[in-house]
Amino acid sequence: MKLKWYGHSAFRLTDSRGINVIMDPYEPGCYDGGIGYDAIHEGAEIVTCSHSHPDHCYHQGISGNPLVITRPCAQVIRQIKIEGVGAWHDKSNGKERGPVVVFKVVMDDVRVCHLGDIAHLLQEKDLNYLKPIDVLMIPVGGHFTIDAEEAAEMVRLLQPKIIIPMHYKTPKCDFPIAPENAFTSKFPKVKHINTSEVDINRDNIPQEPEIWNLTYAG
Repeated sequence: MKLKWYGHSAFRLTDSRGINVIMDPYEPGCYDGGIGYDAIHEGAEIVTCSHSHPDHCYHQGISGNPLVITRPCAQVIRQIKIEGVGAWHDKSNGKERGPVVVFKVVMDDVRVCHLGDIAHLLQEKDLNYLKPIDVLMIPVGGHFTIDAEEAAEMVRLLQPKIIIPMHYKTPKCDFPIAPENAFTSKFPKVKHINTSEVDINRDNIPQEPEIWNLTYAG
């Protein structure tokens, strides 16, 4: 499986057959230029959107006439297993920012979980449903989502092997959120990867948890 980080919370997963799943694609320039990452020019067969905000659900910009999934689900599409559980974009059961969906994708025998813009710790039943997890994409910037402390606790609860920070302050994100170092500094094993794309398979998944800090694509 290949995993690519475009920036913010947008990722592409590609299986060994070349089937693409794009997760939480952003609209370039949305929120008065708050999202400054480059446009996503690659297509996909499947798009998942954790919620309807333009920095997470710009499926209109993805070519290939993809199937768009925006709700909790449990289904197999083109031999890719996709599950989603409901959560909240705030700590008041959605009264401030509404619901989000946490998606888990199983591709090439690798179990990937994308937490979207979750703003609270998951309940035990949802933790148990999602586990085991090999790769976790987790928001760490706070303000709109869980912050560094809560993200570290979420990692402890979900016990993934590869942790990829997302939704944090960068030169191309002008949101009032924190950079990733407050989160990454809490872990002994941090890999700073100078590329946006990595190969992940059963052979290179570490035994102990590691932070893989990717470089956004553009």
